[in-house]
Amino acid sequence: MEKFKTIVVAVDFSPVSRAALRTAVGLAKQLACRVKIVHAVPVQVTGLPMDGGPGYVDPDLHQQHLEGAKRELERFVAEYADAGTGYEIEVLSGFPTDEVNRAAQEAGADLIVMGTHGRTGLRHLIMGSVAESVIKKSKIPVLCVKG
Repeated sequence: MEKFKTIVVAVDFSPVSRAALRTAVGLAKQLACRVKIVHAVPVQVTGLPMDGGPGYVDPDLHQQHLEGAKRELERFVAEYADAGTGYEIEVLSGFPTDEVNRAAQEAGADLIVMGTHGRTGLRHLIMGSVAESVIKKSKIPVLCVKG
């Protein structure tokens, strides 16, 4: 087996992402590798014009969302990550599936770890699954932790 150097863990601040973060940190300790902890903030389109034209993105509002997510990520990591583990954090801007895979590629990650809510049926159909989408698009192994 090849030596793992970097694990990317995606969190959304839910209980399952706590479990994913703990799993990633535990693996990183055992494998003596680093962890990159990421959270993606989707770009939100504001205002839907009556003429059917495109909405717009309020850059100030989006920046506020990014700054708030960074503070939340710092608190989340301080509470659930082991200080003895080498890690870095990054708040990403965009569609979570794409951003998690991009962050893993840029970090040269050997593994992505993320939580899955395990939704099925209508809830899965309506809400989709970021984990499932990451798995489909990822070029590296993805470990899903069910909460």
